[in-house]
Amino acid sequence: MLPHLQSEKVMISSIQKDTRNARKHDARNLKAIKESLLKFGQVEPLVVQKSSQKIIGGNGRHAAMLALGWKDCDVVQLDIDDEKATALGLVLNRSAELAEWDNDTLGALLSELDEGGWDLDGLGFNAEDLKMILDQEFQPNIKDENDDENNIKHLLTITFANEDDQQELFLELRDRGFKVKA
Repeated sequence: MLPHLQSEKVMISSIQKDTRNARKHDARNLKAIKESLLKFGQVEPLVVQKSSQKIIGGNGRHAAMLALGWKDCDVVQLDIDDEKATALGLVLNRSAELAEWDNDTLGALLSELDEGGWDLDGLGFNAEDLKMILDQEFQPNIKDENDDENNIKHLLTITFANEDDQQELFLELRDRGFKVKA
């Protein structure tokens, strides 16, 4: 276990971005991070390897802070070796990716914020995202009586332009071992 973590304020110029960071931050992602920093400030510290001052977690926030002209930021420094720093950087990014949205709840929350005048784009969502989430929320969940609800992991509804396309995908998915219904 690591000792109690304490954040400290440092000059942004004193820490190094991870040049081998496997996570890409496109313009939309950086815009959402910058909007968050402007609206809420820095609410979580960057995670930095103590010996190298290399960022383990927070490369996107670091890039956004630099773009905003920030001079200092809060960091937590970890006294860990390079291999452990690499592994931690990967798991911090990957573990967030493995989580799933509850679209019913997400749609309700985004709708409330949209009605309250929040800029959804500044939260990383746009009008198209909201429409897609709300459309999914109201899709009927059709099951036949032989389905075991405990075994259903994901239900996917696809609309096709014609029956031939539907049949082609149905057969391909079935041949790959998926449980499919048309």
